[in-house]
Amino acid sequence: MALQDRFEKLNREYEDIQQPHTGIAECDIAAEKLLQHEEYITENVEAVMLEKFEKAIVKKIDDTANWFELSTKEQKELLTSFVENLLTSEGILFLDQDFHLARVIDKLLKQESEFLDLDLFLYGEDNKSVVYVYGNGDIYVETDDKTAKSDRVLDKTQVQKLKRNILRMRGLSPDSTVKTLNFRYHDFLISAVVGENEFFIIKKAKTITPNFSVLDALSSLKLNILFIGGINSGKSLCMESLLNFFGSKYLNNRSVLIQQSPFIKPVKENILSIETEFIQSKAEFVNIYDNILRLNPGCIFTDNIQEEFLPYLINGVHHGGNSLRITFRADSLTDCTERLSGMYAKEFNTSLDFATRKIFSKFNLIVELNPRSQNQDIFKNFYLVNHGENGVTFDKLEVSAESLASILCRLSEKFGDD
Repeated sequence: MALQDRFEKLNREYEDIQQPHTGIAECDIAAEKLLQHEEYITENVEAVMLEKFEKAIVKKIDDTANWFELSTKEQKELLTSFVENLLTSEGILFLDQDFHLARVIDKLLKQESEFLDLDLFLYGEDNKSVVYVYGNGDIYVETDDKTAKSDRVLDKTQVQKLKRNILRMRGLSPDSTVKTLNFRYHDFLISAVVGENEFFIIKKAKTITPNFSVLDALSSLKLNILFIGGINSGKSLCMESLLNFFGSKYLNNRSVLIQQSPFIKPVKENILSIETEFIQSKAEFVNIYDNILRLNPGCIFTDNIQEEFLPYLINGVHHGGNSLRITFRADSLTDCTERLSGMYAKEFNTSLDFATRKIFSKFNLIVELNPRSQNQDIFKNFYLVNHGENGVTFDKLEVSAESLASILCRLSEKFGDD
């Protein structure tokens, strides 16, 4: 007998009990008849619920625009109320209804969760694993630089759900034409390439324990600081710590964070966050940046924006005005100077020498970070930028991070305290 037929049979028997009876004996017979099915109902009621309401529940999730902004508790409350209303409107009753409905909703929440429960591979605060999902459904898990193919494979529907969820996490509609994404969602970092040969990367956001005394000191200085480091060197995490130190110390200072996508989450409301990911042209960026400068922010924090925007961003900063902290992916100081100068020279049709002078005349200090996989000390080198008649020179400071912070605090102007 099909589940639907069994459900209708159960419904008829329940309705039979609800009919008025002239004798107590008839009621007892009907009740006993229903109780005979108690074992069957207990074993199959959740399957019946899923068959009848799964599509409606999934549609409700899809139609809730702010679904991923809700807590798990709020999601459960929303779906429970939704199904209870359906049950009332259809005049349906299940045995142990609250218990089984809660189990069904838990199952569907797991099935429809942000990562289709792939985050189980990343369980634990200190987990350093990375999950790779290919468009064909294959799943690879990397742990401690060793990669293994998972026995689990997503079907086409699950891959589409994962893609849909990732787009919605970024605030995009499921039919968005965006080709790449790279952003932070709660405690996870997500990268994606969508379209042909698409893939998705999910990993836990790193937690670092930088030298807080150094970042605290650097956050107070009216200096233009360039942070450089290779991929996975912790540039964004370092910038986030610096930003939060600043935001907490200078509550009345209007400052701006410019980042390509929402990796950094300011903890203080006095930091305005601007994202450049969907800015279509350099001209559009220049217009936005001009308006940011009109805010006269005390400090501009810039993280991982598109390289074609960097020459315009650096050009707009002047000594004595807005202070700038910027991250730039580079494997060394030489790599940094060559690439930044090359970008500027190409964009504004200048010589490399002029470009180097122009760019690095904006900066006072360069902080080079260690690759996180090689060294637990995030600071590798510090360079003071000197501007003379013969051009720009970089003096490597042979001091500890703590000593440097102490020296700079004594010699440099600070932001005003609140």
